[in-house]
This record gives sequence, C-alpha cells and structure tokens, in this order.
Amino acid sequence: QIANRPIVLFLSRLDPKKNLEGLLRAFVLVAGVVPEARLVVAGDGDAGYVTELQRLAEGLGLADRVVWTGFLDGDLKVGAFAAAQVFVLPSFSENFGIAAAEALMAGLPCVLGEGVAISGEVNTLADTFFRSSGVTASPRKCHMAIRPCIAATDASMSTPVQSPPAYTPRAVVRETRSTSMCPEAERPTPASS
Repeated sequence: QIANRPIVLFLSRLDPKKNLEGLLRAFVLVAGVVPEARLVVAGDGDAGYVTELQRLAEGLGLADRVVWTGFLDGDLKVGAFAAAQVFVLPSFSENFGIAAAEALMAGLPCVLGEGVAISGEVNTLADTFFRSSGVTASPRKCHMAIRPCIAATDASMSTPVQSPPAYTPRAVVRETRSTSMCPEAERPTPASS
C-alpha cells in the first residue's frame, strides 16, 4: 500500500492535543494534488479515540490513503523515518517534541504545530537546512507546508538533508545531559568520537 509512494509521517501518541483531526483534513488537500501520497500514522492511544480518527479518515475519503501502524520502536521506527519524505506533528501543545527532534536527526523536513516547543527554532532553521518546513495550525497551512516535500517523486526526495547542528545525535546527548535532573555522578557519558 505504501511502497514507492511519497510518505507523510506522523509518529507520536494518538491524543486530541496532537491535532490529528487537522492533519487528516490537511491530508485531503495533499491527496487532491499528490494522489499517490500516503499518510502513515504511527502511534497508539485510547482505543475509542483511535476508532474516531479512523472513522474520520474514512468519512474524508482517506481510508485507502492512511496507514495505521500502531506503536513503533527500534528498527521499525528507524525504518519509518527512513521511508518518509516529511514528518508532521501538528500538536496544539508539546513540552518539547522528541519525535520531531528524532525526525530532524534523521534528516527529515518537519511541519510542526505552533504548540510544539521546538517549532520556532525549526522554522528559523528551515531556509538553511530543509527543503521545506513550517509551523501550522490550519489544514490549509499544513497542506501548503507538506506539499513541496512530497510533490517530487524522483529519487532525490528520499535523500536525507543535513541535520541542523543543534539536532545532531551528539548535540542532543550533550543538551540532555546538561538539563538532566539526575546528579552529575549518575549521568551517562557520551561515546567518544
């Protein structure tokens, strides 16, 4: 269902604050322009809420364009980042947005909701480091940010872009250590390079 197709990836817990309803409505617009595109929703949440989202996707005519994977970790999570052309986290509220940081480390352009704590920084870095990135609240704005990332179907779309310096694996470990609540003696040391 998704082989050789442009993939828009959402990877997070499924919760109303994540604005998946807005993402599904935005994906209707994306699919109208790039019909071969697929939305991969990776994550789990309350079963009733997930059922509501699946019904909304079906009602919007997206039943065959949305892939619901459930929770992913390890190699499956790495594979999801590697297969995607763009990562989307349109949350109304995120204390940080660790999945967005993981997507950045994987070299993916990100479209983030204004409620994602790192969205301002990602938007500032967009011109330098990403093919397309954006901060979005509405389905139309989300669609306009996603579309350039998946419009081309050539091989260059699967080539990762360079991670911004603040989101290299080494920088993330360093920042995590510096803001950790654990005592200095208990902090892990990063592997030497």
